[in-house]
Amino acid sequence: MHDFNAALLFVRVVEAGSLRGAARALGVPKSTVSRKLAELEARLGARLLQRTTRRLGLTDVGRGYYAKASAAVAALVDAERSVGDHLGEPSGVVRITAPLNIGPLLIGPAVIELLARHPRVEVELELSERIVDLVREGFDVAVRAGPLPDSSLVARRIGAGTLHTYGSPRYFRRRGRPRVPADLASHDCLVFASIPGPWVFASEGKPVSVRVARRLVTNDLALLRSAAVAGLGVARLPEVLAAPMVRAKKLERVLAEFAPPPAPLHVVYPSARFVSPAVRALVDILEEGGSRLIGGAR
Repeated sequence: MHDFNAALLFVRVVEAGSLRGAARALGVPKSTVSRKLAELEARLGARLLQRTTRRLGLTDVGRGYYAKASAAVAALVDAERSVGDHLGEPSGVVRITAPLNIGPLLIGPAVIELLARHPRVEVELELSERIVDLVREGFDVAVRAGPLPDSSLVARRIGAGTLHTYGSPRYFRRRGRPRVPADLASHDCLVFASIPGPWVFASEGKPVSVRVARRLVTNDLALLRSAAVAGLGVARLPEVLAAPMVRAKKLERVLAEFAPPPAPLHVVYPSARFVSPAVRALVDILEEGGSRLIGGAR
């Protein structure tokens, strides 16, 4: 008797490059993946994979089986997509990865809106500083900041953002307000760890770099804001994060005329994989609200 679930599992193992990656993508224990693979090989009477502690590779028989099985799985996925598109209701699990620094600001509200609009959708969100391999690790969508490297991923621009410069009124009364970027050399600065180098500004269309005295370095933007509100120094923050404190007169923006050009934000997803209605719904929400949520420009 044919076991199509075992064939699907085998294909996912090959795509993920590991039993653990396939288990994560399919939402099953690794032991289940290992057992099902062993049962499939026993039923076929042939070894499909060469497994060592360091790598996983296809045998000659496995390569032939994968070519036919992956085509069959793709056909089944396409058939389900046609049904899902006909029904029009997003459902299923969406696995998302985003940078730790912008995830809470951008992805958090988008995920909440996605779940509120579509009760049959589930979300798994990973916030990380590393660049995730979407296909290998089984993710559906990633949000990336800054210029994109050339790749096979589909990319859609969802907005752009700039880090502006802020300090508390108390700090500026004590230390004075910087009037030009070079003035920051004599100030205590609160630095975002993902941008540890010189602070870059723009003056008459040209970049201006300033090396700053780093009193605090962290990848936690909320902590940077709290330290700035406490009068510990000058911080560069996304406008959406600083705006409530500006309205409450706990922070003031400086050097506005020297703000650097906004960095682009994109949502990316694998071009070769099926894009489900749930993924399309998330991408649409990000395109609708990305600019608004980060306080930047399209």
